[in-house]
Amino acid sequence: MKESSAKQKPTIPDVNEFIRFMDNKAFEIICQKKLVNGKENKHFNEIVFMKWLNQRSTDLLNSEFGEKIKWLQEFLIEFCKQLNDITIKIATGAHMNFKNHSKWNNLYTSGYLDLFHLLDYGNGYLNTIEDVLISLRLNWDENPLLATRMQSYCIDRIKEMKRILELNYHLKKSNPIYFYYDEIISKFKDRIDFEETKLRVENPIDLVESSNVFHVRPTPPTKKKTNIVNNINPKLYFQVQINDTNKVIDIENWNELKETLYQQKIENYHDKYEIRDIVDIELRKLSKLKTEDQELSILIKKFQNYLNEIMDKQIHIDKEKAENPYSTVFIDSKAYRIFTRLNDLYKDEENQTAHYSFIYYAMQKDKLVLCSGKKFIDFLSTLNIHIDKIDSRQYTSKTKQAAYDAIKAHICS
Repeated sequence: MKESSAKQKPTIPDVNEFIRFMDNKAFEIICQKKLVNGKENKHFNEIVFMKWLNQRSTDLLNSEFGEKIKWLQEFLIEFCKQLNDITIKIATGAHMNFKNHSKWNNLYTSGYLDLFHLLDYGNGYLNTIEDVLISLRLNWDENPLLATRMQSYCIDRIKEMKRILELNYHLKKSNPIYFYYDEIISKFKDRIDFEETKLRVENPIDLVESSNVFHVRPTPPTKKKTNIVNNINPKLYFQVQINDTNKVIDIENWNELKETLYQQKIENYHDKYEIRDIVDIELRKLSKLKTEDQELSILIKKFQNYLNEIMDKQIHIDKEKAENPYSTVFIDSKAYRIFTRLNDLYKDEENQTAHYSFIYYAMQKDKLVLCSGKKFIDFLSTLNIHIDKIDSRQYTSKTKQAAYDAIKAHICS
């Protein structure tokens, strides 16, 4: 079992960034129980989610999880429903801000606090994801293979919920809420170690098969389809095309061609796939490759390590993006947090040109902003703060500097 990471310091994303990556017109429709004509709105968020939840609960009854069906049903009914309700609460608060309702923050901020509670971003919380993960680990102690399948099932359900956010709730993929869904997936993946599990199961092949053992669809396909993860020839997998010629990768040319192999793999996917989704699929493909050839086995391991490094980098990028959504303006998440604190301090004050000119100069001197004054003004306009220029007379200010230094010291300590 991997050690859990240190408790994170939760930061509530700027509401304007949330609004930026949601379709507010469409979201307003999914919040209405009834249509204008009085008929039931089939797109109402609660109807959509409960339809999904009931279908998944029914599918479980026809699965092979045996006595663990009850545990998985509780995961769906308690954890997944709570996660969905919190997401709607946050999105509703953001939408209220978009509509200029004064009490929007009652839902937006409290929703994020509920989410931080659920993800156990603190000490002493009850009814959190940690309770689910501890129970999963206890199941692993009893039956490693079955617990690995349960783990895979839970991850698949969270991924399905992400698709509901995008397709049904109209939250765009760059919305900061997705970071926390990916965090949940990472927590499930980290709780059961694959290598440790292999030592516990009698037949490691069964463990490999379990990685995608239960991916439920609402209705069975009418036509048999080929699984993209199965039936892959290991030798063909490690071929790349260079100047219209197929070249076989071996241990000697691995370092030279590994990047080409990766690039040609991702070119096979539609634009709708994100890097992390692609890497996840390719890793599952590699886990299915069966060969007695020692060199091919080494190549499989090398590419798995290479893809895992890419996955780790992408997780870091996604996390930074969620914490610093304006990466062309601020150098990192701490700089963005300093700005948000200063923005809270000055956004309702008069003479905004003076206040925000000082902010720009102070952060520029500390190399916390990356953009020109003009681009900073453009950025401010997206927050509904409108100034005509960066006033050079505000390069220094003793009173503002004291407030800036205090905020910076608190965030950077």
